[in-house]
Amino acid sequence: MIAAGVTPATIRSTLGISRNALHEIQRDPAIIEKIQAIRDTLREINLHGLHATTAKAYVMLNGMIDSGDAKGFQLTANGLANMERTAASAAGDARRIESTMQVDADVTAEAQALLLALIGTERA
Repeated sequence: MIAAGVTPATIRSTLGISRNALHEIQRDPAIIEKIQAIRDTLREINLHGLHATTAKAYVMLNGMIDSGDAKGFQLTANGLANMERTAASAAGDARRIESTMQVDADVTAEAQALLLALIGTERA
């Protein structure tokens, strides 16, 4: 339960043990090793699943572009960004990724509207 991220309070309640008992269990070198092994396994499962799904998500994203579905594009792109953050976290490379988009004044009004629709903002 520790390896899966269950809260200490839930673990104590489920097992009917005290805070000190749980603390002692967590300090046991054999338990620490098992927790790490389970976390490594979960990490590999997550990375494998994300890898298998990413190609399909990009196909879906291309379909949204081809159909002109701005809302679908936005949702799919957001999903891909979330998948990237999850993969980075699972790989131990979590970092904040910030992205901004500026629309140049010399872009036509129609193109601006499309770009703004795709990034999910309204024009002020």
